[in-house]
Amino acid sequence: MRKTIAILFIIFSGFVNAQIGEKIKDKIKDVNPRNKYPSAVQVYAFGPVGLGALTYDYFIQPNFAIEGGIGYHLTAENVGFTFGGRFHPLGRGPQRATPYVGLYNSVGPVEDSWEYYNLYIPVGINRIQRNGFNWSFEIAFQWNTSVGRWISGGIKFGPRFKIFS
Repeated sequence: MRKTIAILFIIFSGFVNAQIGEKIKDKIKDVNPRNKYPSAVQVYAFGPVGLGALTYDYFIQPNFAIEGGIGYHLTAENVGFTFGGRFHPLGRGPQRATPYVGLYNSVGPVEDSWEYYNLYIPVGINRIQRNGFNWSFEIAFQWNTSVGRWISGGIKFGPRFKIFS
């Protein structure tokens, strides 16, 4: 009889712990601002395109975001497109500010063809406020096919939101 009670107690404890564990995971997911607000539309001053851009980014995982946008190239004096991704090593936690490293490319039309302009490797910090507004500041290594390489940077800001439930 004692063995039966002990076995039932162990099974019941395992079930209760599993239920508590799931609730804790759900709470952590709700607390992580990258899970709560995975999408953003941002104004990107300087950065991979040059003068500025309007971008959309999405956290496909709490520690990895993809981004694309359109802006104005300083070197070619025309419209350019940027795309890339960022890795946030501390992004799985609940902290609102996380460091990141990224890799971006930007392209733009030149006469009748497309020319690759920039390879952009930023290191920065991203902060998401409680209301979903976010900003980022970064410094970056930038390589441009027509100008060469240099140290650059950018500032991004805009609202984050959830588009999928």
